[in-house]
Amino acid sequence: MRYLPLLAILLAGCSQPAPEEPKASAPPPAAEPAEKPGVNGSLVLSGGLQGTFSWQQDLALSDCRCYKEPASGGILVVTMTNGTGSVISLRASSETGLSLTGSAIKEPLTGKTPPFRCLDNAGKRFAIDFDNDLKGSTVSAHLKGQLTVVCP
Repeated sequence: MRYLPLLAILLAGCSQPAPEEPKASAPPPAAEPAEKPGVNGSLVLSGGLQGTFSWQQDLALSDCRCYKEPASGGILVVTMTNGTGSVISLRASSETGLSLTGSAIKEPLTGKTPPFRCLDNAGKRFAIDFDNDLKGSTVSAHLKGQLTVVCP
């Protein structure tokens, strides 16, 4: 009997739940992967030159930037294809205008650059809506379409 109080104390101490082990904190959320540089959309040429042109991964996307100041400005230099061997090089600049050259174009066609719509604060994502008359000395064409651009 004299061990009974000691046994009661030992049993009371053992009936307490073990302290919880600290839970591992959840890993921080993964950062969203950066968008790959590229050009989405297509441009349709009609008039003296015809075709639908789009950018492909193996084609050039060189000078590329959108400026909020001055408003709606920027530059885009991109090579595009119609998928059947014809290639065009488009240069849209808020400073120097719109210029189109290519494998089937004997002379540069020029026109007014449409406004750039910056889609981020860094000027690396933007969109341009084209609905432009282009002129050369012997041929003219109309350029229509929308491009959404992610700069390198």
